[in-house]
Amino acid sequence: MKRPNLFVASLAFSLAVGTFSAAAFAAPPKTAPDAADPTVGAPGPDCLELQMIDHTQILDDYTILFHMKGKTTYISKLPYRCNGLKFEDGFAYTTSINKICGNVDVIKVLRRGSSCALGPFRQYIAPAKGMKDGAAKM
Repeated sequence: MKRPNLFVASLAFSLAVGTFSAAAFAAPPKTAPDAADPTVGAPGPDCLELQMIDHTQILDDYTILFHMKGKTTYISKLPYRCNGLKFEDGFAYTTSINKICGNVDVIKVLRRGSSCALGPFRQYIAPAKGMKDGAAKM
């Protein structure tokens, strides 16, 4: 009768645990700056109907505004930086349904092909005129 090699099993377990614990202490990924952002309002819908999107606006490599027909605007803060998104000022996406869904769908940066996950859709609160970063201009 052949005995299982406990050393190999023990070594594999140790390596797996070591990898897990190293990952647990690794630096967190760089994510979108979102601390107390006054432009982010209440949660929006999970998905937006494509025919209701009037146009999009890219604010930076983390943030996309979805301007809807009917004056409503939703903001999607991407969970990770989407390199080149602002510079290329455009993206494409493919869906199998007539909706684009936050936290599900992926966009591709034009001319670069970088794939980036969308964040959830939230209501967008436009800054008041004459205000910048929450402070009045003087």
